[in-house]
Amino acid sequence: MKRVVWNGLLTLACSLLMACGSADFDDLDRALAKARNRPAGVVEPLPVFAPLLPRSYLASGQRSPFHSPLLDVGSEMLGGSAVTAPDFNRQRSALEALPLGSLRMVGSMLVDGQRWGLIEGGGRIFTVAVGDFVGQNYGRVSTVNELRIELLEKIPSGNGGWRLRPRSMVLKNAQP
Repeated sequence: MKRVVWNGLLTLACSLLMACGSADFDDLDRALAKARNRPAGVVEPLPVFAPLLPRSYLASGQRSPFHSPLLDVGSEMLGGSAVTAPDFNRQRSALEALPLGSLRMVGSMLVDGQRWGLIEGGGRIFTVAVGDFVGQNYGRVSTVNELRIELLEKIPSGNGGWRLRPRSMVLKNAQP
């Protein structure tokens, strides 16, 4: 009995709700008809671009601007040479606290017959000569000339020993 009463009340509520709304969609039909009767807009044509001509890369023989000016000059030659471990008790210089990739050669000078290299790093200019230590891998300057500073780094060989890795800094803006 209660179920019948609830069904009746539900039917009555639905009827009343339907009676409140109007089935008159005339205003909607008029708005849509007005929109359909408007003239269509004009779409501007796409701009015409001149075709791009292919260009060849002519600096393939030069140093990549995306790599450091440090050159690995033949580590395969010295790769098998075993060397003594670096002196860990030696007092390290300020130039050894900077990574080699952040350093760059900015010049050289000749004083009393000895060539000195000028290296920029950490906001300072350092002078180096043959035998000075450079970089964090126990690099030692082996040659200084007008356009290049060459050094040998002592790096772990991976089997408990050490090996030499030659590196080179080229003068900033120098033409090879």
